[in-house]
Amino acid sequence: MKGSLSRHCAIAAAAVSFSSPAAAESGKGWVEYPGGDGPGAGKNVVFLAGDEEYRSEESLPQLARMLSVRQGFHGTVLFSTDDQGFIAPNASDSLGRPEALDSADLIVMQLRFRKWPDEVMAKFDAAMKRGVPVIGIRTSTHAFQLPEDSAFSSYNRFGPDMLGAGWVSHWGDHQKEGTRTVTEPGAESHPLLRGVGEITGPTDVYEAHPPDDVTILQRGQVMDGVLADSPPANYDKRRSDGTLQPVNDPMMPVTWTRELPLGSGKTRRVLCTTLGAATDFESPGLRRLIANGVFWCLGMEVPVTLDVDPVGPYHPSDFGFDRFRRGMVAADHELTASLDFEPKEGARIAMVGGSLAARMDLFGEFESRIHARFPEKHFVIRNFARPADEVGIRVRQDHYTALDDPLKVFGPDWLLCFFGFNESFAGPSGVEAFKQSYHRFLDEMGDRYLHDGRRPKFVIVSPTAFEDTGNPDLPDAAASNERIRLYTAAAKQVAEERGMPFVDVFHPTLPLFSREPGMQFTINGAHLNAAGYRELSKCLTAALFGPGEPGLEPAAFDKLKAMVVEKAWIHRQDHRMLNGWYVYGGRNTWDKETFPREFEKIRAMVAERDRVCWERAAGREAEPDDSKTGELFVPPTNFGNVTYSEPKELKYLSPEESMATMTVPEGFEVQRVASEREFPELAKAFQINFDNRGRLWVLCSPSYPQWKPGDPFPSDRLLILEDLDEHGRARKCTTFYDGLTTPMGFEFWNGGVLVSNGGSMVFLKDEDGDDHADTAEQVLDGWATDDSHHTVGAFEWSHDGLLHMGEGLAMHTAVETPWGPHRAINRSGVHILDPRSWSLRHYATPGYGNPWCYVFDQWGNGFVGDGTTPQQHWDSPLSVATGAHAGIDPIFDGQGMRPNVGNEFIISRHFPDEWQGRFVYACVNNMRGLTTFSLGDDGAGFHGERAPMDLLHASDANFRPADPHIGPDGALYFADWHTALLGHMQYSQRDPNRDKVHARVYRIVCKDRPLLEPVTQFGKSSPEILEQLREPEWRTRYRARRELRARPEDEVLPAVKSWLAAVSPDAPARDRLRCEALWLQQSFHAVDHALLTEVLAHASGRARAAALRVIADAAASPVGSIDDGLALLEAHADDPDPRARLEAVRGLSFYPGIRAVNAALLAARTDRDQWLEHTLRSTLIGMEKVWRPLLGSDQIAPGNPDGRRYLEALDNERRPGGRAIPALKELLGGSAEKPRELAAVVATGKGVASRGEAVVSRMCSACHQVDGKGIAFGPSFDGVGARLSREDLVMSIIDPNEAINSAYLVNNLELTDGTALTGFVPAENDKSLDFRQPDGSIRTIPMSEIRKRDTIRQSSMPEGLGAAISPQEFLDVVEFLSSRK
Repeated sequence: MKGSLSRHCAIAAAAVSFSSPAAAESGKGWVEYPGGDGPGAGKNVVFLAGDEEYRSEESLPQLARMLSVRQGFHGTVLFSTDDQGFIAPNASDSLGRPEALDSADLIVMQLRFRKWPDEVMAKFDAAMKRGVPVIGIRTSTHAFQLPEDSAFSSYNRFGPDMLGAGWVSHWGDHQKEGTRTVTEPGAESHPLLRGVGEITGPTDVYEAHPPDDVTILQRGQVMDGVLADSPPANYDKRRSDGTLQPVNDPMMPVTWTRELPLGSGKTRRVLCTTLGAATDFESPGLRRLIANGVFWCLGMEVPVTLDVDPVGPYHPSDFGFDRFRRGMVAADHELTASLDFEPKEGARIAMVGGSLAARMDLFGEFESRIHARFPEKHFVIRNFARPADEVGIRVRQDHYTALDDPLKVFGPDWLLCFFGFNESFAGPSGVEAFKQSYHRFLDEMGDRYLHDGRRPKFVIVSPTAFEDTGNPDLPDAAASNERIRLYTAAAKQVAEERGMPFVDVFHPTLPLFSREPGMQFTINGAHLNAAGYRELSKCLTAALFGPGEPGLEPAAFDKLKAMVVEKAWIHRQDHRMLNGWYVYGGRNTWDKETFPREFEKIRAMVAERDRVCWERAAGREAEPDDSKTGELFVPPTNFGNVTYSEPKELKYLSPEESMATMTVPEGFEVQRVASEREFPELAKAFQINFDNRGRLWVLCSPSYPQWKPGDPFPSDRLLILEDLDEHGRARKCTTFYDGLTTPMGFEFWNGGVLVSNGGSMVFLKDEDGDDHADTAEQVLDGWATDDSHHTVGAFEWSHDGLLHMGEGLAMHTAVETPWGPHRAINRSGVHILDPRSWSLRHYATPGYGNPWCYVFDQWGNGFVGDGTTPQQHWDSPLSVATGAHAGIDPIFDGQGMRPNVGNEFIISRHFPDEWQGRFVYACVNNMRGLTTFSLGDDGAGFHGERAPMDLLHASDANFRPADPHIGPDGALYFADWHTALLGHMQYSQRDPNRDKVHARVYRIVCKDRPLLEPVTQFGKSSPEILEQLREPEWRTRYRARRELRARPEDEVLPAVKSWLAAVSPDAPARDRLRCEALWLQQSFHAVDHALLTEVLAHASGRARAAALRVIADAAASPVGSIDDGLALLEAHADDPDPRARLEAVRGLSFYPGIRAVNAALLAARTDRDQWLEHTLRSTLIGMEKVWRPLLGSDQIAPGNPDGRRYLEALDNERRPGGRAIPALKELLGGSAEKPRELAAVVATGKGVASRGEAVVSRMCSACHQVDGKGIAFGPSFDGVGARLSREDLVMSIIDPNEAINSAYLVNNLELTDGTALTGFVPAENDKSLDFRQPDGSIRTIPMSEIRKRDTIRQSSMPEGLGAAISPQEFLDVVEFLSSRK
């Protein structure tokens, strides 16, 4: 089958044509280019390619092609190969078809230390004895390294004896200093230099001292760099004879000729050049030199002009040992090249790239069309594309290929490459880098993904056009398409340079997507919907395979598509498996047999669906049969060994029994709303919310922590509980949607629901009012899944309509948006989504393991809480534009109450006055209840204390409360995840005792106080809902804002204006109500400037702070920024209210520039508490590149000496780290080749021990003790500074597995009674061992009771903790630990 790649739907293929006198031939280790018409007709040139470093196997075929096609020479290239016939430069004893030397008129050679057997050397020797002229390139000065007993060992002196020079040394600095040729005086008119000119190349100059009988033509100027415009190097260097000389005076010869007498009275002409890496031959001057040399050596007149343009694609690899292109055979260098997509029967076709390819899995259209057109071909198609992937940036989880590489296991014959959209955001200046990265990508992928030893073939596909959405909140289509047009042309150029098929889908989709405004073919302008993929798939299949339509009826085609989509979902569990932190390594895994088998089964299940696809494509009925896809391993349970979080026995109490263990303050009562007993679909509930009708929605994930292959497909779900009786018991439960996969968060939006969904975000909507989702649309994809309970969750709206979502540490998020790729790597923190523009930003939460709590107060102040530690923080100091420079104190001492899932303010008239304003969070382990705090102002920030009594405490060890919410009736509702096994690190993902069925929902009521009449929004007018913003309950206002944001802008904004005008000037809540109006306006990107300036001029400090935060949110958005926002913030940088001052400084961080720097420095002349100081430092550090070059000039803080002194002090403080911080950032990047050397540099950095102590207290006390404080699970920090050097301390944080004390190696024990234990063995003898359990306790176990013991060389300390703090905090921690002598 041969695809035409002809124009179809305006799709074109890259075209490369060769004009050849005759077809090339090839065999094992040789390729022959027959001569033709031209001056070289009848002359036979043999090229010997055999060096390990400089890629002669790429350059010599190009020279041979050029001389054959352009000049008519007959050329034969001989390669070194392995036993299978693959080109292998390292095979120094190999040469293909040596008999070609028998008829050689000229030998062009680039050899290095060859060890040919005597029968091959005999052919070469015979040619030499015939007087065949020679062109020796680069390493040919040391061409042979034959054994002494070889009959031809004299050829080990081939360089000195024949070429005139042997190997001495690199004269220039290898791989750092390139070469520029300088013509030897007197040689200017030599015919060999005709048309050559100056040559520059990245290879260094060799030291060479040829004898007097040579004619030097060129010398090599050592360059200070490897670029063509690099200046000459200038230093002294000692030659091999001991003479010291300037490196370029005299310059070493790099090109010379030699004429050696032969016995016949004739002479042999020899040309030698020590230039010659394949990349050097990109220079037309060097190609001309060798072409001239061919004519000269053969005694022919050197033409005045010669065409030395490459014939066919020539994009050589960089030189270096073992960098040759694997999987190449001589036939790949034949003169003819096919640009057709020609997959054979059974071909394995993989797709790579960004979301254009990745989203194909959702619809199945493209693959289905291929199968339906060619059912007998049995193509095996897999999609390995990922959102936000670029040719040079492909984010994957740590240790992604530790078990195996899914793409390598697949073994593609063809790779369809869909790149260019994400790269296009670099604009015109990024085009060249894109092309270079694409070439590197093609080389790397070709080397890495051999199939049956052969390199895969590539098809390059352009991006599609950007659709004209007509939506001002989305990117401008015209500007986007100008960008994409550049990258389409660049991709086409890469294809042409490589001789690869190119499919242009940009130009055909441009008129289609511009026909009329609106989203007919995309969901946001960039990402295609079903209609878009239908059109794209038609064009792609026609371009790749030629015109044609599927031979199936619509119903049969739909069945095929359904199977393709099912297959793609299962395959996703392979190449994007959840919980990679445990599957691939990084955190403790309690069994090593589970996931290798699961990968095997998944792949077998996918292969079984290949069969079904082929059958359905042929019009036959077929269903998958997974009965023979393999059995899985069931690990032993670890229950009974994690005593600090487990019940004493594996027993689940009934709802009534569990409630009986709950304690609440006098006057309160816990009521069960629902449980798994009444509603079995209620399983593993952990987030709740209330809709505009006042109904309770519950998010459930029975598949948690991840789907197991062979099980039914996940049915994680959103439930609606309603019709509560007088005891709070729900009478009705409706399943809104049950097609989710480990969802971790949801919120209502735009008449539907946004839900996280196993690495993606989906939008669900009921279109017909039956309480079941009719629409399920993936709107974003690429959220990290390294750890499913760290993935994006805990959804909460800010007052101005930004969705805040927490994400844990050691995660690798790469989401593709219409504004470009959004990435957050190894940074626990919060993603902030503007759903009108689909833009994202992120801020880190230093010291957090897993932010799982978010709530806002009535003024829009956000409070984020960690799920791992008891920390709760005010978000403003953390959320400057570039992130906080370091951690900061939490708003209260959580007293070790952790882990936590959800927080809430008690603002409800149903609760007694003394409870109003209390802050609660749900603690799932230490006290299993609702930990309660008072919270008040603390200067610019907030501070709280543990309340005299918590709201709830339970002794049922399976009780795991989550996500407290004040309901419309004023009661406090919360979910109960309800499980005996808590955590991923503590148990295997497949522990047989992981619970899948239990869950409860409760509410707390005040027994003697009536519940509130629910205030709902459904069916009410916008003016009615605006009045709800006066309600005392903060959650009522929250739901009112949410409802208004879902309504049309032209309905809401006029209503807001009218409503605000009716607010009395002396209304008690007037300032807040004006802020409510600003928040609603900002949520539509339509702030009333007059209202904004009025609030800033006349309102209270709290209102001014809220208004300033609105300016910051507008500035952070790609749309709707406020014109004079910078001036307004500048005017309040020294606001008399400290919180308003802080918000002004924070807002300035979103306006990077010297004016914003100077405005922020106005705060330096005011009083600053820790909150304002932290925010000011973070803002300035984030703009360090702006102010550092100007430091000391009059552009810094003019008229503000306090500000100037502050910045100078900050500069001085940040300099002591010297080289340490850049080295630390490289270490944390995870790809350092010599981490120990970098750690030594980091160890030279200075920190502040007292600050480090605070970080250790926040982050490490759950596993380590200092002065007796903390849990004694890991090593004590007392005396650690005496045990470990500073360098060792650095490495122990960066790589906990590098050096583990034997007392802290993880030991898995299986006892004779069947008990499985995991922990440490600090001491042992012949009779017993001491076993340290996760709660720090020691258990002595007789050796006779141990049936099996596995010791794992893996630290229990998670990787990635170093990235959870700032670089300066890292140095502070090292300083503190090193002081603990």
